[in-house]
Amino acid sequence: MAPTAWATTFLTHQLLHYLDHVAPEASRAINYRELVEGIEGFDPPDDPAAFLRDPHHWLPEPLLQRTLAVAERAAESKSVAYEAARYYFGKGRLSQPSWLELIALAFADVGAMVSRSHLWAGAYTTYLRLQALVPQEVSGRPRGPSQAIDRDVWLVSRVEPGVSLILSAHQFIRGNYEGFTQLYGWVEGAVCEPRYLQISLEEIAAEFPGAAVHWTGDEVRIRNGSGRLAAEGRRVGLVEEWVALAPSSLVPLSEPASIDQPICRVIQGRAALFGPATSAASPAVGLGRAGAVEIVRGGTLADGAVHYQFREGERYGAPYSCYRFRWRERPRMAELPDAVATRERLSMMLLQAVQQGQAVQHRLLSATIGQQQLTAENRSLRRRLEQPAMHPTILGQSDAIRDLCRMIELLAETDTTVLVMGETGTGKELVAQAIHRQSARVAGPFLAVNCGALTESLLESELFGHEKGAFTGAISRRRGKFELAHGGTLFLDEVGEVTPAMQVKLLRVLQEREIHRVGGERPVPVDVRIVAATNQPLERLVADGRFRQDLYYRLKVVPVTVPPLRERREDLPILADHFLREYVERLRRRVSSIAPEAMAALLDYGWPGNVRELRHLMERAVLLAGDQTVLTPALLPPELQPRSSPMGAATGPLAQSSLENWLGVGDWAHCSRLLKQHGSLDELLLLIEWQIASRAMAAHDGNKSRAAKALGRSYRWLRKLESRLHPISPAIEPNEPPPPSTT
Repeated sequence: MAPTAWATTFLTHQLLHYLDHVAPEASRAINYRELVEGIEGFDPPDDPAAFLRDPHHWLPEPLLQRTLAVAERAAESKSVAYEAARYYFGKGRLSQPSWLELIALAFADVGAMVSRSHLWAGAYTTYLRLQALVPQEVSGRPRGPSQAIDRDVWLVSRVEPGVSLILSAHQFIRGNYEGFTQLYGWVEGAVCEPRYLQISLEEIAAEFPGAAVHWTGDEVRIRNGSGRLAAEGRRVGLVEEWVALAPSSLVPLSEPASIDQPICRVIQGRAALFGPATSAASPAVGLGRAGAVEIVRGGTLADGAVHYQFREGERYGAPYSCYRFRWRERPRMAELPDAVATRERLSMMLLQAVQQGQAVQHRLLSATIGQQQLTAENRSLRRRLEQPAMHPTILGQSDAIRDLCRMIELLAETDTTVLVMGETGTGKELVAQAIHRQSARVAGPFLAVNCGALTESLLESELFGHEKGAFTGAISRRRGKFELAHGGTLFLDEVGEVTPAMQVKLLRVLQEREIHRVGGERPVPVDVRIVAATNQPLERLVADGRFRQDLYYRLKVVPVTVPPLRERREDLPILADHFLREYVERLRRRVSSIAPEAMAALLDYGWPGNVRELRHLMERAVLLAGDQTVLTPALLPPELQPRSSPMGAATGPLAQSSLENWLGVGDWAHCSRLLKQHGSLDELLLLIEWQIASRAMAAHDGNKSRAAKALGRSYRWLRKLESRLHPISPAIEPNEPPPPSTT
């Protein structure tokens, strides 16, 4: 699906213009084509460099993050966004001014510009909100005989849910506020200092490979990828307090509804702004509390030359970011009343134009996103029509595989819950992926969860997500797999391993199509198709009371069974050749074929690990092949290689001599050793029967019915023989008649 968070290329324009100045060689080395490709819902422009350098386009937020990461590496600075914004309004200004510059020059007043901050956020992003609070008591203080005035403004910003927070987001804010004051010759000393930030420590650590955040109660340590301590912090409280506002904070404009939602509540000229909580803090009735993390021991988080400095007293993980913006204004020449009135009218007209242009831009952007979604869906439908019925990842020509692929086609046309059954390694997840990719949900995500690999508490958080503060270490809201898979498919592997308590929660999701996050109070609706898988007999678990019967029937709306590899041996040469080519290319070997003797050994084997075992076996064989061009039996594992023992000789071509020579039982001493090795004459004869039967199946391309007929035996006799020597084979029913006599 197309991204919903977008930003203007005014920001990438600042970044790249700055890189041209401080790192020209690194700037020229940027691969712009690679930078813009692979973002879902975004069609790369023909000239990506020109696109990112033009300040009048819109781009998805993930592309902005990519550009920021490239710029940070090129400039070897984590504050490159801050530096780029300040440079743009100073030495880097272009001959053609932007809208922001035009309106700033028309206002000719820093305070008037800052008080309209909520307009600028909407004009340059779809996900960032800004609000300026001008305190009444410090809106302007004369400074000695020079009549210079110091000014203070509280700035608050918030990134909307669903958009990942990055350090450069607040660097852009600081740089642009400090930078635009350079347009006025009478303004000096502009500083935008963060009081607390919305970004969490976990989100900061995610920007540095290998960095980790470790919690112990309310104490936290941040470590670099090397394990070295970067900083320490602790949880602290924030409490809302009233701030009296100057009239300039209350802008009487008819603004779009989308930006008419202040971050801080404003009531009768006062705003409720979060501040540090103290032991004596007692908020007024109706005001709220929140939490943050305060750095108690500073340090540096580094990734090569790029680093970020934690300083003592900084606070992270707040509900929104708060900055103190200060500047000093020197005296300037008084303007004539008519000139002032004309300038104010012009500035208001420009602001109204920005408002209208902003609304039009957002409507056009919504239309563009909708068009991209339709284009993506159209491409997906075309791919489904053009591809063959058999999914490319499910290989084989056996009747069992053909039946399986036909079932996948039928299931892809609906949203029915599916239960995929089969032994370990048969490819149950591939079946789930095939159902998803051929369905109408192909544009949505496909997510998989191994239910047997997680404890109950971890699985609950993984599936349903959690709210901030739900448990120790839950310092921010986290969406679970059900929410992340919205509009797509969720694959629940090893569903038979879930606990009874989790079975109840899964049943509710299947019934109500909504989830509750851990620690959450409100239900969250989800639109997800469930495909579950198990290698256990759920019927037996239900009979034993270990699996809920109602959940079993909810999952088993349509059961699909993936056959084991030993039941479709005619597919083995196809699979082996596929894996051979895959690993030859990956490991850069010269093997081009499989020797007949090696293929015979593969066909003779019972494959308890199924297709997964075959894949790993072929990887091993290709790796050991070196410069060989043919995969020989010597490259196979010991259990498949021809043995020096008489019984092992049956894995190679049958000798054309007498039966006695083939069995190697020319004297009693040798026979005695064989009997001791295999326990009894019955066991030895059973092994001989299996070697002959394996040869018959290999000669008939793995078809058991034809092999049994050639041996003068029944199909059930052959299955019984196989199950005795390979217990993982499906057991023969208790009422099955005994196999015919071998005498």
